[in-house]
Amino acid sequence: MTNALLHYRWNVNATWEHFCGMTREIADVKEARSDVHKQHHLRSVLYFAIGSIEAFLNEQMRSKLQVEGKSEDEIFTTLRKTRWVEKSKKWPSELSSTAAPVPESVIQSVEDLSDLRGEVTHPKARDHSIYLELDRIMLAPESVRLTIAEYIVRTLTALGKPYPFYLHGRVFIGMNGSAHWPIVDTHNQQFMMALRHIGFKVPHVLVNEMNAWERACMSSWEGFQEGEVALANAPCQPRDPDFPFMPRLCRRWWDDAHVESCGEERLYPLPRFVKAPPNSA
Repeated sequence: MTNALLHYRWNVNATWEHFCGMTREIADVKEARSDVHKQHHLRSVLYFAIGSIEAFLNEQMRSKLQVEGKSEDEIFTTLRKTRWVEKSKKWPSELSSTAAPVPESVIQSVEDLSDLRGEVTHPKARDHSIYLELDRIMLAPESVRLTIAEYIVRTLTALGKPYPFYLHGRVFIGMNGSAHWPIVDTHNQQFMMALRHIGFKVPHVLVNEMNAWERACMSSWEGFQEGEVALANAPCQPRDPDFPFMPRLCRRWWDDAHVESCGEERLYPLPRFVKAPPNSA
């Protein structure tokens, strides 16, 4: 790589951006009023879905190669020149040094989504059979998010790492005090504190207890599925009147009208040694 002028931003993460883009487009597929609009958003779902996995794999492989002492040119060449099919099929095993961390059925589903993305980007078929596939996915667009999430979660499980909370489709809002500005947050501690505020029984003060909960509840595909069930009907994080600009976990973070009014007003349940009771001297 010959570009010597490097540019960095602190509030970016490619996997987060692609996955959250997919999440928003899935909601638009569900809510669009015409098939034309639904198909437009579904194409975006496919683009972001495959982009999520490639960004994730590139991120993990970059970390591995850096640990191995590879130069930036070697890392860049590996990420750029390895074919997509090889990445999606072989890199989970190569990264984790385990055999088949991702089930073949999941890899095949990802390949099917990739093929469909390729066809809608570069249409080659004589007939319109591609629309049958689009219609099939349109019936259950959430299945795309769950497929991509399972691929990522199972790979991270093989690596001994927890999965990031945003795979559940919720993100924090409140960047620069604006409810309309999502925060690129990929760590789970703030997520756990948000769950506590919503009403879940989650450790939220002692780091060793929080880490233990993360290992138990956010480090496997089974844990992810349990989280999906728990969050299915959970509200957005309440607004704390003592901290009006505190970031909040939101389930419809892309919806301008929603973020203006979501979240009931409720004090965060801090323990007594962190927040003194009223009239204490």
